Amino acid sequence: MRRREFIALFGSAAATWPLAARAQQSAPLIGVLHGVSAAQWIDRMVGFHRGLGEAGFVEGRNVKVEYRWAEGQFDRLPAMAADLVDRKVAVICAGAGDVAIRAAMAATKTTQRLGLELIVVKAGSEGEIESAVGDGVGQLAQALSIGNDAYLSSRSRQIAFFALRHALPTMSESRDGVAAGLLVSYGPNQAETFRRAGLYVGRILKGEKPADLPVIQPTNFELFINLTTAKALGLQIPGQLLGRADELIE
Repeated sequence: MRRREFIALFGSAAATWPLAARAQQSAPLIGVLHGVSAAQWIDRMVGFHRGLGEAGFVEGRNVKVEYRWAEGQFDRLPAMAADLVDRKVAVICAGAGDVAIRAAMAATKTTQRLGLELIVVKAGSEGEIESAVGDGVGQLAQALSIGNDAYLSSRSRQIAFFALRHALPTMSESRDGVAAGLLVSYGPNQAETFRRAGLYVGRILKGEKPADLPVIQPTNFELFINLTTAKALGLQIPGQLLGRADELIE
């Protein structure tokens, strides 16, 4: 199975596992599986535990948590997932991207109302990132939007380097990418998203069926702008946009 296919498989916020083992444990066991490092997602995990707490579960008191962090080495994820299954976890909370790029490809067969064309380029390894950026430039791309994908997020600094070389403005969906050198990000508050994931895990542990849980859309969005990158690109960010930013990074 190729890396990109594996990431799509593990892209949901929470994957369930049979709860039969719960009766044999004094406290349920949760598996946390992510492609990044623990240090990168401290704020997200704070939100996750806040959500668990709202559902009545506190680590070390009435729930146990096994953490697995791939630290950007996505080929480690299959073994990590198998290990969590062997430990008979009640729930696996995993995060590693979604099907956003596939949806974008299907939605952009024709030009959008702004008269712009979306060009989709792919990169599944470090060596492919430079060529993907170059491919976009070769097709006269004027900006670069990074898909919501854990692997690409972990390579934000590398993407920012090649994009800046070609004078391409870049956009992602989280602050991490902007802190690494991308120009701007706009997306849901990640800590709040993971808080809700923790809340859902707690509801599952209480016996609710995942299929019965409602799909909740994010309502809190954040805007981050890297002023150093903007200066390097020779861009003058409108004052109105700067005023709306949640944080200006220099």
